[in-house]
Amino acid sequence: MAGIHLPSEEEEQYWIHAQGDRQDYFEAHDVLRPKDTTANDVPESDNETVRGLDEEAHQHDSPTSLTGKWNVFLKPVEIDDVWDCVTGLVKENEIYAAKVSTKYGRKQENRENHVIVVYTPNYFDKDDVFRVRELLRNKCGVDETLYYKPDIYTRKGIYADTAQEMGLPGASRYSG
Repeated sequence: MAGIHLPSEEEEQYWIHAQGDRQDYFEAHDVLRPKDTTANDVPESDNETVRGLDEEAHQHDSPTSLTGKWNVFLKPVEIDDVWDCVTGLVKENEIYAAKVSTKYGRKQENRENHVIVVYTPNYFDKDDVFRVRELLRNKCGVDETLYYKPDIYTRKGIYADTAQEMGLPGASRYSG
């Protein structure tokens, strides 16, 4: 295994993090830097609330205002191998950053499964967002439907049980 701490066994930390060279990531994958994003880069949507959230994210003056993540839910028996693959892709600068819930974190949340959170730096850059999803599929063997959630959704308290009341079709921006 790539790391000393296996998610399935870690009993002291809630999360294990992996981060690569963020500056090189933008250049290596021709990713649109959030600071260079214009109104023309806002992804299309037929939903008025989605468009409003995208506009708010674009106008927010923070380097992380456009970050988002694919959430990969896995059983304890699967987590270590997939996490090893993800951390390898982070080290190779193919993935921007990731974190995984540990045995401790899973128990604290009273959840049966772990989650690997795989970040991209700009959810408006759909090419990069879906390139990362394909890496998870082709390199790490993740074959279930994945859901991508911009961090603005999390900051606004948008979850599966609140999305509809907020005028959203779901708690994710992209899926597939």
